Amino acid sequence: MKVAFAVFLFLHAFAHAVGVISVGGLASVEGASGKPTLILTQFEPGDWQIRILAVLWAVALAGFVLSGIGVLRDADWLMPVLIGSTVLSSLLCLIWAKEAPMGLVANGIIVLVILLPPLSDRLLPV
Repeated sequence: MKVAFAVFLFLHAFAHAVGVISVGGLASVEGASGKPTLILTQFEPGDWQIRILAVLWAVALAGFVLSGIGVLRDADWLMPVLIGSTVLSSLLCLIWAKEAPMGLVANGIIVLVILLPPLSDRLLPV
């Protein structure tokens, strides 16, 4: 089960690469405009505020990679990294809600794993 959850976290991290690439203006990604769709819509791709958000997409990506490693290693530092990455990812997904609704679903699954003892006991270090 831990391996499956770690793979889920790695895939979720990979999905954040779309945010880094499209929001950062590194390349165009079909279905991802790079422009906020729910809040902060006054900003355009290329604005410095959006570039900062692209860096935050990269931070969330790195956090989920570290979280996957933490799950596999039963690391004692896992929970702060996982919670922080999930909160950051949720905020970014809310800003781009029309383009990243599945990110909110993935983050909801992570929250359930953290909060529900039958799941957390099996998937997270004690």
